[in-house]
Amino acid sequence: MAESRTNQRWREEPRDRSVRTSDADRETVADLLRAQHVAGRIDAAELEERLERCLGARTYADLDGLLTDLPRPERDRPSRRRHAGPPRLSFLLVPLVLAAVVLSHGHALWLAVPLVFFLFVRPALFGRRRGCIL
Repeated sequence: MAESRTNQRWREEPRDRSVRTSDADRETVADLLRAQHVAGRIDAAELEERLERCLGARTYADLDGLLTDLPRPERDRPSRRRHAGPPRLSFLLVPLVLAAVVLSHGHALWLAVPLVFFLFVRPALFGRRRGCIL
C-alpha cells in the first residue's frame, strides 16, 4: 500500500518535470519497470534497456519517457459504502425533540429546524461521509 502511494506521488510531483530526480525516484521507476516485466508487458531486453536509461535519468521528464506506453498503477481508493436506512443518532434525536415540543406546548418547535436540516437536507446535498454520526 505504501509502495503504490509512493508510485502515485512521484507521478504527480513536481509539476515542473525538468527538476532533477533523486535516487529514490529512479528506484521507484525501476520497481515499476520490473513489475511491468513480470506482468509480461515488456521483454527482458527491453527491461534492461529501460533500466539503463532509468538509472541514468536526470530529470522527471526522462523518467516519464520510460513509462509513457505502460499502464499507470491503480490508485488506492477508499471504498464508498452506502449506509442503508436512517442514521443511528436520529433514533434518539427524533423522540427527544418531539417530547420537548409536546412538553413545551409548541414553544420548543425551533428544535425541529436543525433536526430537519441534519437528517434530510444535509444528506441530500452533501451525501453521507464516513465517520459522521448523523
